[in-house]
Amino acid sequence: GQYAQQQERWLDTKLDFTEGSRIVVTAEGEIDMYATAGYFGQYVGTPKGKKAWPGNPGLQWEPGTLIGKFGESGKIFVIGEKYEAVSGSGRLYIRAGGNPYNVQTQGDYKIKIVGGSKTP
Repeated sequence: GQYAQQQERWLDTKLDFTEGSRIVVTAEGEIDMYATAGYFGQYVGTPKGKKAWPGNPGLQWEPGTLIGKFGESGKIFVIGEKYEAVSGSGRLYIRAGGNPYNVQTQGDYKIKIVGGSKTP
């Protein structure tokens, strides 16, 4: 239906990491996760989670939380506004998590990633 959970789509950063290498990710911005007439600004997410969201969406991550994984089937971890760690191994994939609605979103995140090897 219109409000069914949409399929997860991951952004391929085209950056590969070897186990134990250093990674630093910073992110800022906002996304309106229910950018539909009458609801603008009521369901807003940021890289660290919800900014405006009535009630509890009952999801694994707060709406908008920036999450990542190393490799297509890697373990998912929270990036948030800043993530600094020793990396896992594989290609880095990222996405905003926690949107229970299959509706149009608006906005963007500015993300900076330091580390890894760029691949075509």
